[in-house]
Amino acid sequence: MMTVFFFIGIGAASSPASPPVRRRSRWASTLIGVFAAIYHPVGIAMLVANRENVGRVLGVNGVFGNVGVAFSALLAGALAQAAGWRAAFIVPGTLAIAAGVAFAMLVRGAQVGVPAREAAAAAKLSRADLARVFGGAHGGDRLRRRDLQRAPRSPCPRCSTSGSPP
Repeated sequence: MMTVFFFIGIGAASSPASPPVRRRSRWASTLIGVFAAIYHPVGIAMLVANRENVGRVLGVNGVFGNVGVAFSALLAGALAQAAGWRAAFIVPGTLAIAAGVAFAMLVRGAQVGVPAREAAAAAKLSRADLARVFGGAHGGDRLRRRDLQRAPRSPCPRCSTSGSPP
């Protein structure tokens, strides 16, 4: 249901493009950002649930996401030129609300609890494996106490031991 909230919220936030322009534009832009932030955690989780080829699904989503960003400026410019600058906000906002309503009707009978992928359940790591992974992240270059107790070296032979030039 968060995806429905995303579509309807972003559509409603896009629509109030009427005077006074500055104040409403600021709030509309803020709300568009707030509702757009819903997509990635919810939408990506929906995309990868019970998929065998997760990389391909994410790749296709990324390509079409970038194409959408590229064409959005062209669409907004065409709408603004054809019907005025408010149409560049109102038309996509209305389409987003319609997409939210359509999505809500389509997923009404869908399965609510999606079972976890079987491959993830099969990938169990032992404590030793986890220690190797996270121990490697912290370093083969572990500092010893004696390394920390050494006097700092001067960057050049002509400088004093404090590191400042003579």
